[in-house]
Amino acid sequence: GEWINGLRDGGGTMTYPDGAQYDGEWKDGKFNGSGTMSYPDGAKYDGEWINNSREGRGSIIYENGATYQGTWKNNQKNIGTYTFLDGEIYEGEFKNGLREGKGSATYTDGAIYEGEWKNDKREGIGLYINSNGQRYIGNYVMNVPEGEGIEITEDGKILREGIYQNNSFQTPKEIDLNSLPTIYSKMIKEIKLEEAKRLEDAEAKRIADEHDKQRKLDDAKFNALFELISGNKKQKLTNYIFNGSFDKQQNSEKNITVKIFNEEKCILGWEDQWNGYIKILWKNIDPLSIKIKESNGFKIINLSGIKDIAEVGIKSKNLPDNFIQVLKEQSLFPPKSEPKKLKSIDLPISKTNNYELYILKRSMEKLSQDLCYN
Repeated sequence: GEWINGLRDGGGTMTYPDGAQYDGEWKDGKFNGSGTMSYPDGAKYDGEWINNSREGRGSIIYENGATYQGTWKNNQKNIGTYTFLDGEIYEGEFKNGLREGKGSATYTDGAIYEGEWKNDKREGIGLYINSNGQRYIGNYVMNVPEGEGIEITEDGKILREGIYQNNSFQTPKEIDLNSLPTIYSKMIKEIKLEEAKRLEDAEAKRIADEHDKQRKLDDAKFNALFELISGNKKQKLTNYIFNGSFDKQQNSEKNITVKIFNEEKCILGWEDQWNGYIKILWKNIDPLSIKIKESNGFKIINLSGIKDIAEVGIKSKNLPDNFIQVLKEQSLFPPKSEPKKLKSIDLPISKTNNYELYILKRSMEKLSQDLCYN
């Protein structure tokens, strides 16, 4: 090779007595620049050198077939990719030839670890994903979970959260997300939000299923009851709506009477002893608008429709107190000289405790959807 002032300088090849061989650049008698070193054991390094030391970028194939490609510092691996003979791959930082600092490993079974390392072992905070997709995020000591951590199933559900000891879950506890790197704390927060949403949706579905089941049961009970009603069914249903009994046409004070004003047009309601009235045109009512409310211990029915559904003509102040309260809130009381037609109304009904809510609601639905529908 080349020489300057008696020293190897420039390009050249050196073969040593032990069989090692260097082929590359020299300066001041030392390896400097780019060069390839073939070692006696069969290993081979190709990369940058400074003063006989591997420094900068370079790759090596070891005698056992493992490889490293990356940067070197003080003749040691620094930051790069190490591929083991069995196919395991590590990408990250090294110290004194060992994995240390931040790095990720892809194992032969498909598992992945990314996080902190020390003395060639998983040590510190990291994320481990097994071959099934199940995740562990938390602290490691000597390759195993130790301290705070959380396990997440492959479909994103929290399996365990708390304290681990000797690679075993010990105590449930909400972990301190502030102690984790942002990328992991953000991941866990998102998972917890998804978990809360999933639980919320599951609870909503459970409630909806229960309501649906109860509705079907109530429908069956009401339909069976309806078949047993004798006489004028419109009259009987209206009796129940206003007085809580199919056979009770008057209220307890006997001053208000349920009445069919026009059976053909399905105008049903009540009339008081002073010739005041509320008429409901049931065929104009939107069945989906029917609501039952509670106020001061008594029930109120809310009805509405696109067309006029009610006509109110109050002529006396001697009405039950709950009737007065509900009508007053709608400016329908005190009595007016002219009747008022409405597309929506809060309807006062009896204060009796005899009502079964499912019968009350289905009685109104039966009138608007079936008996009065045309």
